[in-house]
Parts: sequence; structure tokens; C-alpha cells
Amino acid sequence: MAKKKPEEVKKSKEEWQYEKIASIVGKWAWVILLLDALIYIILGIYWEAVAFQLYTSACALVPPGTCPPYIVTGTNVWYIIGAIVTVLFSLLIVRPRFSNKCAAKEWDVLMEDVLVVGGFRIPWMFIWCIIAAIFGVGWATFPILIPAILLIFAGPKPYEWKE
Repeated sequence: MAKKKPEEVKKSKEEWQYEKIASIVGKWAWVILLLDALIYIILGIYWEAVAFQLYTSACALVPPGTCPPYIVTGTNVWYIIGAIVTVLFSLLIVRPRFSNKCAAKEWDVLMEDVLVVGGFRIPWMFIWCIIAAIFGVGWATFPILIPAILLIFAGPKPYEWKE
């Protein structure tokens, strides 16, 4: 295989018009996931404190001993658990395997980081979006999703879906 001349390598990099936006957005994806986690830890604790205060106030209105025990609300617990998972996911998966690659513009590495299922190549970037959406919120997935879509569907080279 012939080695490309520096001019050819430079030209092929310049051809991709979305490189700058994919690099910038992808580079900061892990930070945005951390912000999402921070927001939901704060919300989970805050709303649980508000719920406990409302419960305590309501129990003051009924005769002593008639108020059932306080039960932590599932939504607020999920906020906190999801936020903890999001922090770990952001630091252990997204930063090294996605954000650092976007910052270094290692597009070939990202396009070859796939899960093969029955001969079908699924980019890990899309799987990470699903994981981030499950444990965080939808808006926090956009910094992964935008570069992934740009790279796979409008990238510097065509993506091969079949093994």
C-alpha cells in the first residue's frame, strides 16, 4: 500500500466540513454529562428534602401516632442513582473512548469502535447515547449524538454498516 503524500493527507482532512463542530462538541461531551449529573444530584436531594418537609408538615395536622412512616420517593432516588452512574460513565467511558478521540480528531478510531451483532456494525457512540439517556436526561446525550451522527452519516469517509 502506497504511503500518502502530506498534501493528500491534508486535503482529505480539509474535505470534511463538519470536523470542527464534531471535534468541539465531542470534546466537551463528558463535561456536559458531569453537569447533568450534578444538576440531578442537587435536584434529587432538594426534592427529597421538600417532600420530607411536606410530609412532616402534614403529619403535624393529624393526631400523634396516626401518620405512617415516611417513604423516600422513587423519582428522587433515581435522580441520585442515575447521576452517580452518569458520573462514572462520563469519566470511565465517554472521556477516554469518545471525548479524547474527538479532541484529537481521531475519526477512524471512532468509526472502527463498533459492536458487531450478526455481521451488523453498531457504533459504540450510539450505544453510549442510549446509556446516557437512560441514566441522565435526553439533552445530555446531544454532545455525543451530534458528533456521532455527523461522523457516521456525513463523515470524512463512508461508514460500513456490514462486517
